[in-house]
Amino acid sequence: MKLTLTTYLLKRFLAWFSIFFLTLTAIFGVSDVLIRMAATPSFFSVPTLFILLLPLMAVLSLPLAASLAVSVTAGTLYQENEAIPLRYLRRTRRAVYTAIAIFTILVASIYAPLILRFAPRSYWHAKNYLISSAREQFDNLQPESFHTLVPDFTFYYQQRGENDEGRTVYKQVVLLVRDNSGLAYVIAAQECYLANDMLIITNGSVQNNTGDTWYVGNFEETQIDLAKLLSSGGRIPTRHLKFFTSEELSQLTEPAAMVEYHKRWVQILWLLLLPLLSWLLMLVVARRASNILRAVGASGSLFLFSYITTSLSQTLAGTPTVALLVLYGYSSGAAVVIFYLYYRRWK
Repeated sequence: MKLTLTTYLLKRFLAWFSIFFLTLTAIFGVSDVLIRMAATPSFFSVPTLFILLLPLMAVLSLPLAASLAVSVTAGTLYQENEAIPLRYLRRTRRAVYTAIAIFTILVASIYAPLILRFAPRSYWHAKNYLISSAREQFDNLQPESFHTLVPDFTFYYQQRGENDEGRTVYKQVVLLVRDNSGLAYVIAAQECYLANDMLIITNGSVQNNTGDTWYVGNFEETQIDLAKLLSSGGRIPTRHLKFFTSEELSQLTEPAAMVEYHKRWVQILWLLLLPLLSWLLMLVVARRASNILRAVGASGSLFLFSYITTSLSQTLAGTPTVALLVLYGYSSGAAVVIFYLYYRRWK
């Protein structure tokens, strides 16, 4: 009976998981692509960008889909009057927890390599694709028009020619760039040209007006790393640790890298905890009416709590000890809640 019930529940978990995972991944993927549409040269490049972003979207959707699968299964069992023996009979409870354990291990076997290795690399490839796409746009810009290649980066030139080295030269140029703090810079120059990924700007000036202060600086030659500028959405870039795999993060010494490394392992820990916590929570909140809504609400709340706590650690990266306490403290607290609910109420 145990094997039969375990298999029955496992099939229901996997069926609901497949539905939620495919739906959420599609929603997250389409939303992300729409946000980045300004950096794509044409509609035909959207499918490529969507595929490159899929591993990252899967990292977001997998924990929520796993939690929803277990919660909705519990809710439907209550509606079908099948939950009472699962709740009170020892043999059936063991079958339930066996099914949840197998289901969690299966999902974790997909999630772990995604978050530790494949998602950061695919995200990096997506960024490089956006950079190359934006560079193609840059090569095909029309004169005497303002072109916003990516948000917060606008380019204008009056005419185009070639220099002695055969490179395309843009003359009488204006660039508008906004940095991470929101400060806007206006760069006006006689000409500029691309050398690999560097935009070389000559004989110009840079202006900044914050509202309280204003300044102008002149230069004979300066350069902008166009690849970094385009990959950061047009803002003057800072280093993004999300592009590093966990193996690469472990070799870095800066505190933010250590926090990001532990954050990914804690996300795996949360994935291992969420399905069982969702089942136990449904045993507390489930009623005859609106069980599906209760399941969605319970799973969404648990996932949101785990997401907030792991994201909070990133804002505390300047104090790594506090960040690690937040990461492991809340996840350990969730494990304690599971221990209490199982051993004190349903053991």
